[in-house]
Amino acid sequence: MDNIVLRSEWFDESEKFCEVRLTCETKFLTIYQVCYLFEDEMTKVLLTMDDYIENPNLARKIIFGDDRVGGSGYFVFTFAPINEKEELNIEVDMEVADNDEGLHRCQFYVKTQLENLKYFRNNLPRIFSKDYRREIKLHHEIN
Repeated sequence: MDNIVLRSEWFDESEKFCEVRLTCETKFLTIYQVCYLFEDEMTKVLLTMDDYIENPNLARKIIFGDDRVGGSGYFVFTFAPINEKEELNIEVDMEVADNDEGLHRCQFYVKTQLENLKYFRNNLPRIFSKDYRREIKLHHEIN
């Protein structure tokens, strides 16, 4: 089954940011990326996710991390409109770390349901917990 796992590798209390490892798995691939997320930037992410959950018939795009040229890395989730069964595709755009400039990216779909996205969104703030290696899964029933 497709899944997205976001795990904090470490958290800096003074600067309020963490290093996260995003791992995505589909029928065709498993890929991961490491980048930095700042706690104050997550407000925008959470609001965009809330907007999508309230009106899942409109696509939404969320950038996690620093997408500036020379930045510390980022990944993108684009939520497609749901179907009548409340199924949706999340297009994931991740960096392929085969060069120092971040020139190559990998794009693919993770299939899920709206209820799983709600669960992921509600647990996302835990990534900034002081507990070491906090992990949030889109499909939490998968080991």
